[in-house]
Amino acid sequence: MPRIEEIDENDAKAKALLDELRNAEKKLRDIFDKRDKINEEASFFADERNTFHEQRKELGAKMDELVGKRDAIVAEMRDHKERRNNYQKKAKNLIEAKKVKKGNFMDIGGDVEILKVQINELEQEYETKPMGPEKEKEHLDKIRTKTAELKDLLEKETEMDDISSEVTNLDERIDKLFKLADKEHLEMQRCYDESQAAHNEVLSLRKEMNHLRELGDRKHQEFVKAKERAQSYHEKGVDLRARVMALRDERADIKREERAIIDNQNVSVREALYDDDRLDQAADDAVDILKSKKKLTL
Repeated sequence: MPRIEEIDENDAKAKALLDELRNAEKKLRDIFDKRDKINEEASFFADERNTFHEQRKELGAKMDELVGKRDAIVAEMRDHKERRNNYQKKAKNLIEAKKVKKGNFMDIGGDVEILKVQINELEQEYETKPMGPEKEKEHLDKIRTKTAELKDLLEKETEMDDISSEVTNLDERIDKLFKLADKEHLEMQRCYDESQAAHNEVLSLRKEMNHLRELGDRKHQEFVKAKERAQSYHEKGVDLRARVMALRDERADIKREERAIIDNQNVSVREALYDDDRLDQAADDAVDILKSKKKLTL
């Protein structure tokens, strides 16, 4: 059974225990306050990280749109290039055909005029100059030969006129094809300039996205480090909270023990009231209790 003398010992122990408990509770509050503050910092880092990631996502959507626009322009440029090359190819084929035509062309206009003059002179000579039968026959043969040659040249001249007309027509077609090719080339150049401008903008956006990713990664690292620090404080707090709970339990045990001592003493006092031999001892014990500033219950 606990004795009244033990109250003084428990008082000293309870006081020391209370001081330790108060210090531990203060330290626990400080630790959890520090943990909460670091968690707030971690949340701030996470918000910044998420902001950078959201900005990067928006730029990514814009870049995807630009890439699609650039690719469409490049496809259009290829179409213009293909049409230009086709026009140029057709023009070159006509140039080759023109060379063949011109290779078959002969300028026989001068020969025709010479033959006409020669025939005219022979006819004039036949009509104005006296000739013997053999000389006249020889002269007429020359006229017939020259006339046949002239007929052949006139037929060839008609062919040459047709060739010349065909060559002229080929020149016109060639010029038209080259003009169409030039137009397609201009369109191709326009598409190239537009696609290059879009590509440069894509590169600029990609650079900005990489910068945002670096910023986001940096904030994420700061977030991770802050969470690790907060977790460290949390673990210390958990350990210290267990100690606080143990101190509170120990303090409660002391209080219960003191209460048991006082209750026992009160019982003894009541019994002494009916026992003359124990009355003096109970009175002394009561005085001791009063000296220890404990409540006396009768």
